[in-house]
Amino acid sequence: MKVLATRKQTGMTLLEVLIATAILTIISAMAFLSIDNMVKARATLNQHTRQLNENNLAFYLFQNDLQYAISSQQFNLPEAEFIGSAQGFTLIQFRSQTATSPRIQNNQQTITQPLQKIRWYVNNRQLTRTVQPLHSSGYGRREQSRSLLAVDTFSCNYLDVAGNSYNQWPNQSSENSTLPSKVQCLITTDNGLIHEFSIIPWQQIW
Repeated sequence: MKVLATRKQTGMTLLEVLIATAILTIISAMAFLSIDNMVKARATLNQHTRQLNENNLAFYLFQNDLQYAISSQQFNLPEAEFIGSAQGFTLIQFRSQTATSPRIQNNQQTITQPLQKIRWYVNNRQLTRTVQPLHSSGYGRREQSRSLLAVDTFSCNYLDVAGNSYNQWPNQSSENSTLPSKVQCLITTDNGLIHEFSIIPWQQIW
């Protein structure tokens, strides 16, 4: 009587190959989607970080410029040194922030300090900063403008020493050489965030 020997199968059947291929395809697709999502998330994070840095720079310069605004403290000036409206303002400051206040430095020293005129205003829904170096003669050189922040709304008002609020500065000619005691501004960025500023020019407290 013959006994038939059975051969043990060592390979994969076609069905098993198809199943394995399908599983690998699914795993590869999931891995691709995961990597794609990570790349998109990283790009979104980088964009948000860049936008945050740009906003922080704009707000820093905005506050810094107002804090370092100066006036000559002279009487009967024909033109105002700080000009403010509801939609923007123009100020003068030392080009070097290490320069001290005219109140505590003699006139001969302060007059040699280079000055610059800075203007903040909204142009095509962009909060814009313009810088113009000034000569000692009062005539300026070419100004440089930079759009810093996309905004929906922008408004400022100016307080005098008595705490009265105005939507323009100076309110009278006797204030041509005087800084407002405080500047209050409300800025709404294009993403709907509202930012309130209440800034005292440091020369007012030196």
